[in-house]
Amino acid sequence: MVEFTVSGIKTLSRQAACTGLVMLLTACFQAGRSEAPRIEGEGTKFHPGHYVFTQISRSYPPAERNARRISFIQAYLDEPAIRGFVAHMEWRVLEPEQGKYNLQPVADILRTLEGTDKQFGLYIRDRNFGGDCKSAPVPAYLKQGGEFGKSYKHAGVTCMVELYKPAVMDRKIALYRALGEAFDSHPNFEMITDGETAIGGTGDFSHQQWLTQLKRFYTEAKQAFPHTMVLMQVNFLGNGSRMLDELAAHMAQVGGGALGLPDMVPCRRRDLPEEDVCGYSIPGYDTLRKYRGVLSVSPNAETWDLRYDETDEVMSMALDYLGADHVYWSSAFSSRRDKAPGKPSDYLTEQVLPAIKKVEGRINSACPEALKPCLSD
Repeated sequence: MVEFTVSGIKTLSRQAACTGLVMLLTACFQAGRSEAPRIEGEGTKFHPGHYVFTQISRSYPPAERNARRISFIQAYLDEPAIRGFVAHMEWRVLEPEQGKYNLQPVADILRTLEGTDKQFGLYIRDRNFGGDCKSAPVPAYLKQGGEFGKSYKHAGVTCMVELYKPAVMDRKIALYRALGEAFDSHPNFEMITDGETAIGGTGDFSHQQWLTQLKRFYTEAKQAFPHTMVLMQVNFLGNGSRMLDELAAHMAQVGGGALGLPDMVPCRRRDLPEEDVCGYSIPGYDTLRKYRGVLSVSPNAETWDLRYDETDEVMSMALDYLGADHVYWSSAFSSRRDKAPGKPSDYLTEQVLPAIKKVEGRINSACPEALKPCLSD
């Protein structure tokens, strides 16, 4: 039996309480206001534009962190350059115990956006990065061994769980089902995503095994989110882009999806001479370019490998090289290649917003074939 908690109310399974979680959440969203329109029929919500991550420190307790996310959103609701917002939420916050889901943080953000022209994307954090990471940000039951394996540290910098194993992927699929039942039909819920394809594993790991689970996951996730873009972060998988292309082809067949990746680094473009590449190029760029016009192209502009003042180059890379229809910008600057001249949080107002306004909000807005019919304003 699956248990959900929203606004202090619990409903057990889909038959209890309001005959379904979606109805219960609608009541919680409205809190005395008229009911918001709901998405029905066929199609994928598609609102192209420039989105911003609500980057709030994980040092805050979950409730305070979400309150700060909402304050950030409220401060930019009237900013026309911003089409929407994306929030990182840890898997363990959304599923504190096995099969028990706390969807309140998402519901509170959507309530804030109702009646506005802003959209929301949810980025589920299923791994931590950094040499000092201790374990994956997932529910405790996934890290205790047994059928779900354990948390492990890959290459000394990535703490995660064995998602390439069917039993663990089943639990991520269950989380998506709970979220989809609650939010797929909400008009402001634009996109859902989680960690990138670039992983390694324990002794029995193989890239083919991981690809099989990624394809299975995407099929199940789209059943849970028939009206919402499911975004796959495709940067590396095996050697080159062959496996990434195979995953993208599967997504195009299923429909309703988006391709993205964590980083847009101009000096890692695939069309550069080898001597001009900084360290390595990223195969996922080829896959995004190959499938633009078929799937949504929705890259992140995370800053970890950027220089502070190359925002215009990143913009050109997003719009012209990759053909992006959604771009997810960082709101604070943190890089191993450069330092912010002032406060890291000034990055949004000093770099990102001016860059968006410089191109007059330009974005690739044509509806991709595998998303049709696109549901837009």
